Amino acid sequence: DDYDMASGNDFIGSFEVPLNELNDCVERRQWFTLNGEEEGAEVGNVLLAYRLVHNPEYAPFVEEESEPEPEVIELTPVEKRIQKCVEGSDGTSLNLSKLQLDVVPEQVNALTALNAINFRGNLLSVIRDDLFTFVPSITSLNLSLNAFSVVPGTISQLSSLTRLVLSDNQLSSLPIDLFAMPKLAELYVERNYLRDLPKGISVALNMTKLMLAGNQLTYIPEEVAEMPSLKMFDVRDNPINESDLNVGVRKIYDSTVLHVSKTSRRGLVSRALTVRKLVEENRERQLRLFAEQEKAAKRAEKEERLAASAKKKKR
Repeated sequence: DDYDMASGNDFIGSFEVPLNELNDCVERRQWFTLNGEEEGAEVGNVLLAYRLVHNPEYAPFVEEESEPEPEVIELTPVEKRIQKCVEGSDGTSLNLSKLQLDVVPEQVNALTALNAINFRGNLLSVIRDDLFTFVPSITSLNLSLNAFSVVPGTISQLSSLTRLVLSDNQLSSLPIDLFAMPKLAELYVERNYLRDLPKGISVALNMTKLMLAGNQLTYIPEEVAEMPSLKMFDVRDNPINESDLNVGVRKIYDSTVLHVSKTSRRGLVSRALTVRKLVEENRERQLRLFAEQEKAAKRAEKEERLAASAKKKKR
């Protein structure tokens, strides 16, 4: 500094001191060239004595720059299901049930390898016209428990479809196109409002199951008996007179009712056996607990007798 009593500090020159060399805390004495305000101008020299001294009272905090945490992107329920589809089944089976969907998500278009979609329990009443152009290899489609009043016409585009579930909707009729689908083997339309079946259903050459329980059917056409592959035909809980059924239709129907009854009985027997097993396991646990408590009581009684005997000996 160059100063006097009449003014502030005056610039007389500048020089640089290499601070990295001071880490050894050794005093140094060195001449430095003073540089002027203009670049390259030397205005003199100065002798400087200096060394590094630690001042414990001066400890500035230098905040280290940390890398910003990556932003966590929360997936939507649909995106989570699609991710599970891709990771769990290589993009072949998609479960979008019970998501309150009223439209088919656009993300489904990218899953071109899909062969099974489950839309059960949503609010769908229509399906996008272009959906099956992106996923043409569907073999199983579940549209049950939605709000369909008309069967989507684009379903007939699925030439590989073998299983279609339309139960628990608001359908009052079925298009003949469904029965003309070449590979459709299982058709479930239970608990709707069907009043009749379309003419010409015998064209369903590969259909093995036609499940129509819980509708408003009053008449079953004889053509049902002409369906060559039909093995199960369920029309229970419909206002029809079973005695009016065609002999061939009645035979298939009786076989179906018997099969359903056997399945129900097997389910009841299985649940009964499970309950019985649980009761026996609970009884065994109680017996073990009772035996352990009895042993503990005998040990305590024995210890009390030994303690009383020891007191008498001391006396």
